[in-house]
Amino acid sequence: MKNYRKQFWLGVRDLLPLVSGVLPFGLIVGATGVSLGMTPEMVVGMSALFFAGSAQLAAYSLIQDNAPFIIILATAVVINLRFAIYSATFAPLLGPLPKRYRFTLAYMLSDQTYGLCSMPEQMVKTTPERIGYLAGVTLALYVTWLVSVILGIALGAGIPPHWSLEFTIPLAFLAMLVT
Repeated sequence: MKNYRKQFWLGVRDLLPLVSGVLPFGLIVGATGVSLGMTPEMVVGMSALFFAGSAQLAAYSLIQDNAPFIIILATAVVINLRFAIYSATFAPLLGPLPKRYRFTLAYMLSDQTYGLCSMPEQMVKTTPERIGYLAGVTLALYVTWLVSVILGIALGAGIPPHWSLEFTIPLAFLAMLVT
């Protein structure tokens, strides 16, 4: 159990450099949702449910254009197809876990989680160590995401439109590549 905790906190620590890419992305998602007339509860709920900023921003755009629900859903599914590949990578690791842990950890897979948890140095760890690391990364990322969206909701009204913060979205992916 001690190694699990150590790996959990190592996962949290390893995620920290990626926060610089997640934070502005979450700010944009929060601010954009409120600017479209959604309630803060809807934006946070959508962020917690989607846990995929790119799909959420695409959905916002389609909602703004009054697209049918089926188009919004199909777009989100297509954008998130990469998570099926990520899930296949982690299936041998998560397969033996009880369903409640397996589903939770699989649901929380993200680009950052995949990038950090599939590095070669992670593959040589024991299964409990890898699960601890994965849990640390995913939980820290989920909390960071929700906090950044909430900050975006709170600060969104004060961000001038001419700042054009959309450029920060590719920065989130760039931060992943650098680390």
